[in-house]
Amino acid sequence: MLFLVWIVPFLTEALRQPPNNTSCLLNIQVANASLADRAIEKVYMLPEVKAKEKYIQKITHGKQGVTLLIQSQPTATKPFYIIQVGYNGSDRLLVYYNFYVHSETMDIKVLDVVNGMIITLSEWRARGAL
Repeated sequence: MLFLVWIVPFLTEALRQPPNNTSCLLNIQVANASLADRAIEKVYMLPEVKAKEKYIQKITHGKQGVTLLIQSQPTATKPFYIIQVGYNGSDRLLVYYNFYVHSETMDIKVLDVVNGMIITLSEWRARGAL
């Protein structure tokens, strides 16, 4: 199940109050939205994500920002939110990063797409994250 999340200034409040309009861009139906909210906010605050936000706003002349997509929710065997960060173009989502956020510790790891391994933020940054 996929959950599309657009980062907007009212994100925290919007997650706690389900929208009446089903076509609303922010529509999360998660049993415990506060955990998903925390995971999204933690990823959104990363400097690499902020840099992509700035880049996307520049190329779209302020009309769009970065998109965060909850690709997968935690399970008993995989206690991570998998959050994709990218640009939502007219025909597809261009994914820049795949973050793994532990549902209990909120520790963030990253999928290194070159070797397919999940690594720490410090390892990722040492490899030239941006």
